[in-house]
Amino acid sequence: MIEQYSRQAGFLLEEGATPQQVDKAIEKFGFAMGPFRMGDLAGNDIGWAIRKRRYVEKPDMKYSKTADLLCEMGRYGQKTGAGWYDYQPGKRDAIPSKLVEEMVEKHRKDQGITPRKISDQEIVERLVYSLVNEGARIVEDGIASKASDLDMVYLTGYGFPICAAAP
Repeated sequence: MIEQYSRQAGFLLEEGATPQQVDKAIEKFGFAMGPFRMGDLAGNDIGWAIRKRRYVEKPDMKYSKTADLLCEMGRYGQKTGAGWYDYQPGKRDAIPSKLVEEMVEKHRKDQGITPRKISDQEIVERLVYSLVNEGARIVEDGIASKASDLDMVYLTGYGFPICAAAP
């Protein structure tokens, strides 16, 4: 359910956002945690394993390569003390990483991407709509029997805000 959300977060990085901008925008909207802080908490290597499988299963599905580059640097998240953010031993405070910023900038340059200013509203809309659209596909495909099943997962599993207004 979270794959499309994570894909959009990666595309936002490629296009000009920073991990902290994305996380701050979606947290201000009401989410408990943004996608990059979530990845660092869960372990970025988990998403990496899924992407490696997807590259074989669905070669036409596009992903930002930033998350793979991050993992190639050994930055798996809080468990290694470094992910999208830096972490001090024994603490969970997400500290913006100069190393990650440089990696993303180099990736953009290597891909010929000129970064643009991305508004918080665009960030929220792209992330929320990716969850909504994926949820609709899950119900349509019969994976979930009804939309309220998805609501429970999004609310209790992913920290979707209970009283969120439409972006």
